[in-house]
Amino acid sequence: MRHPAVAVANLVMFVLTLITRYAQTPHGAGYLFGLTTFVAGLVLIPFSVLGCVAGKLTPRVRTRIADPLLLAGSAVVVGGGCPGMKLRWEVCHH
Repeated sequence: MRHPAVAVANLVMFVLTLITRYAQTPHGAGYLFGLTTFVAGLVLIPFSVLGCVAGKLTPRVRTRIADPLLLAGSAVVVGGGCPGMKLRWEVCHH
């Protein structure tokens, strides 16, 4: 793509779409949450809030931490979120 910002925005939209699909997968599948469309939308609220906070903090953090390390740390936080949600769901509903 000519504009990297557009490519990043498209990637983020794709990931958020996967998260809502992940949250809506029926219980009959044997895994995941089986949430309604409304509740699956509510799942995105923490992502939105934390995205705004991260947007404000990232420029400051970049002056102290190298970009590759910052990116790796971000990936760990985001990657740990979905299994963490699943674990919480299992503990609270069983």
